[in-house]
Amino acid sequence: MIYIIGIGAGSSDLITLKALDTIEKLDILVGSKRSIESIKSIDSINSNDLNNKEIIYLSKNLKETLKEIAFDDKFKNKDIGILSTGDPCFSGLLKTMINLGVDKKDISVISGISSIQVACARLKISWDDYAILTLHGKEHNQELLYNMVINNHSVIFLPSDIKKDIEYMLNKNNVSFNLKNVDYHLKDVRITICENLSYPNEKISTYKLGELLKNIENGLEFSYMAVCIITF
Repeated sequence: MIYIIGIGAGSSDLITLKALDTIEKLDILVGSKRSIESIKSIDSINSNDLNNKEIIYLSKNLKETLKEIAFDDKFKNKDIGILSTGDPCFSGLLKTMINLGVDKKDISVISGISSIQVACARLKISWDDYAILTLHGKEHNQELLYNMVINNHSVIFLPSDIKKDIEYMLNKNNVSFNLKNVDYHLKDVRITICENLSYPNEKISTYKLGELLKNIENGLEFSYMAVCIITF
């Protein structure tokens, strides 16, 4: 059986008991270096037991490694756990495994606490009032994001590249505004950026879109682990 295990937004204290119980019984543990180290740091995990497991680190050749794990005969009849940051069902590894051709009956998914959930908790907002969107590897969703914002739909999104995502919206809006197709510039719309959620260097900041782009052009940088929220 292949277990796709959500391990939370970052800090090890967000990992569920179900995830820990599942990890204990595995033959093989698969994950990024950061994910594996997060598991190793948990006091309740038996270090000797981890040492007895085969550990496979995911790197740049992620899809090739996962395909081998899923289909190579040497992994048959093994309990394999694949660590997925956040929740496997949103911008996580479940879709990757399905797209590789793994049969759903051979997969068990362990839910995790996503960065979106943590962001909403920090800001004390109800996420059922928002559209949820990811731009990770889906730059074409910039158009969808723009249409949501220009129509005053509150949205939570995982950025691909914050600078490029904001540039896309503002440039498209400027063209539309000049053609009199919209009523206002997006430059004054506010965006909240939540970085490194649950880590010691967690940071939450709010900007107007126009102000944000200028600050980025002047050297402001953001973590790649970020959640962005636009509220109307």
